Amino acid sequence: MARHGFAEDALLVERYEKARRMLWSAPCDLRAAEGAVLRYQHAAAELIGGPRVPDQDVREDDRRGPGA
Repeated sequence: MARHGFAEDALLVERYEKARRMLWSAPCDLRAAEGAVLRYQHAAAELIGGPRVPDQDVREDDRRGPGA
């Protein structure tokens, strides 16, 4: 985001830090961390005017892994 001039954007920095802290915590609540990452991605996409990041719509059977 720095090359787009948004390295100091307060909202973006806050969302990045929250997602980073959640992902590096142990144990990691992956659902909460996923939401934090998506909020960061949405904020970043809005700022740069890029394509909207799709919401993660994971089906229950997709969570079990391959061959389940």
